[in-house]
Amino acid sequence: MLLSLEDSFEQHKMDPSIQVTDLSRPSPSTSFPSELLVQIFILAIEELEPLDQWKRLARFSSVCRSWKKFVIETALLWRNISLNSDTPRSKTILAIRRSGETAFRLIASCDGYTDAAIAEAQLHRVETLDYTAARGMLNPGTLDAPILKRLTVTGGFQTYLGDVPLVSPRFPLKRLEALILSRITYPSCSPFFRPTLKILRLEVCPDRGSGSSLDAFLRALEDMSVLEELKIESTFTSPLPLHTILPVVNLPSLRELSIQEDALQAAVMLNHLEFPGSMVYNKAGHGTPFEAAPVGITELGGAQIIKDPFELLAAVFRKLSGHGLIGPASVLRELFVETNGGSIGKIIAANKARGTFSHVVVDTSKVLAGSLSERIFALASEDCLAEIRVVSLKSKWGFHDSQPALPWSLQSFRTSKS
Repeated sequence: MLLSLEDSFEQHKMDPSIQVTDLSRPSPSTSFPSELLVQIFILAIEELEPLDQWKRLARFSSVCRSWKKFVIETALLWRNISLNSDTPRSKTILAIRRSGETAFRLIASCDGYTDAAIAEAQLHRVETLDYTAARGMLNPGTLDAPILKRLTVTGGFQTYLGDVPLVSPRFPLKRLEALILSRITYPSCSPFFRPTLKILRLEVCPDRGSGSSLDAFLRALEDMSVLEELKIESTFTSPLPLHTILPVVNLPSLRELSIQEDALQAAVMLNHLEFPGSMVYNKAGHGTPFEAAPVGITELGGAQIIKDPFELLAAVFRKLSGHGLIGPASVLRELFVETNGGSIGKIIAANKARGTFSHVVVDTSKVLAGSLSERIFALASEDCLAEIRVVSLKSKWGFHDSQPALPWSLQSFRTSKS
């Protein structure tokens, strides 16, 4: 049976140390317009977890009778609701009641049929659903979430999710803008793809072999023209098709791209994506770090790049030179490449009066520097990096050298001492 609002609020004070003032005493703050007061309270709690929000609201309500009544009766203050083992169920139920008919965010980790029933009964007004697997496999969702904008499902490290729970992709989900699915299989992800998506982050369960082919994924992206953020990890399990013509996907709204896949798969995907040049060049014409640009990850393409980095490196360089970019390309005069443990970790390009190529090497500097520089000259002969002027090389051990890009001696980098 649900607790009354007043009784439950008194019974479940989140912090026993709170000293309640005389609620009969008037307070100057009671003259605040309610519209202003609710915005102040929202700003004070919006970055907190639901349980901490409850504590903060309890403190507000202890100031005076007016504030207590305001906190209890203002549905907008109860839009982050937690349904997990850390939150007493009585508080979850009370927060749901106080939220009225307002759209809210549900942070859930259902443990048993009772918890699932609580979540299912509220899906019609859930705007953001963050679901973390509690244990075991989950049954596929069967319900509609008509106003859902953001769906996040995370499988535990020891948990394999066969399906996305609670919500069914059979319904339109016309407002869905963000899909963030981690450690689940691709066949459970793809039915939730919508043309309305602005954010797509996928981490497929890698040990089950249930991923996607690059061809199928690119064709799915063709319907996502408003996509602004794309991050994928361990998604492709099928080998690259030998004779299939892959589509070139135009993503005019893309702002951030992260690919953590096999090096060859990442290279082919990058070659088949068209996106704004602003992802490579900022307004001043200087290159941006690749953490927020093409292949914006700490390891380009994963471990296999150590065996053959040049396909992916060439794909990145082609983007830097303007291939597959929407809008005007910038003439690059500086190029910085950092490596970590034998793999390429960061590429930064810039446009200044005097440019450099900087290669930061952690381990095998002499061998890697020579082979990488040879590849750069090969790309330069293809007019990819013809404007690079100075090549610099350094390692974490303090070794640093610099030479003009044309001409210069590859042997000098192979024999320089660190």
